Amino acid sequence: MRLSRQAALVLRGRMQFAKVQLWGRSAKLCLNAITAHAFGFDGDVPSDRTISFLKAFRSHLVQARPRLTTAAWGAPLFLFTDASFSPEEDAWPAGLGGVLVDSNGAQLAAFSYKLEKPDLEALGYPPKKTVIFEAELLALLVSFILLRGS
Repeated sequence: MRLSRQAALVLRGRMQFAKVQLWGRSAKLCLNAITAHAFGFDGDVPSDRTISFLKAFRSHLVQARPRLTTAAWGAPLFLFTDASFSPEEDAWPAGLGGVLVDSNGAQLAAFSYKLEKPDLEALGYPPKKTVIFEAELLALLVSFILLRGS
């Protein structure tokens, strides 16, 4: 078996499309193996590790069902989340919020939560100058937990 750099990169692009349709992010190791081969120094002969990942990927493609898209799912819902980070403000140093709306824009559920100084410390502040990314990710995670049944 031979796999040139160009062929490996083309294969990686096709695998990336397929894995999103079938696996979400779980095929990352397979993609990483192909990328390592494409930019490695072992020539055109894939390693045993790369070949094993290619076999696993092929096996999953053969066995997995494509992601189903259907109108029977009903109207879509939209989740909007955000966070604030102003540690100099004693009254509201940081906050999380989210709102769930239907396809007509009607609010189905919402939450707002104030983060206190100990919460900010848990997110890595003050050693980190800002924790807005962490707060925004936390807002998303909290929304999944709080709004799960909405």
